[in-house]
Amino acid sequence: MSLKFGWYKTPVPGDREDKQLPHARIIPQGTLDTKYMCKMIATSSTISSADVKGVLEALNFWMGFYLSEGNSIELDGLGHFTPTLKSRVKTDENGKIKLLPKPTRSVSAAPTP
Repeated sequence: MSLKFGWYKTPVPGDREDKQLPHARIIPQGTLDTKYMCKMIATSSTISSADVKGVLEALNFWMGFYLSEGNSIELDGLGHFTPTLKSRVKTDENGKIKLLPKPTRSVSAAPTP
């Protein structure tokens, strides 16, 4: 099965006179869960589905640990994972910069080419 996509018009705000240029968008084919992926890996290797799940759980734990410590992680054939922060700032009436509540943590993932 190959990747399916469709062409869509890019919306342009009403106050702009830009042309609506088309862009490609992937047509989702479904979501495969961990159980299914473990089964598929087990059928193409010498380890059981339960062992695959155990490895994925350990990978999840250790990636979370090291990403939360500020490390990036490179997994051959899978991608590069980097912790990121998003924060908002506000200037008060005296021109002093204040950080609004708490930065949001997330992970940036770039697939291996």
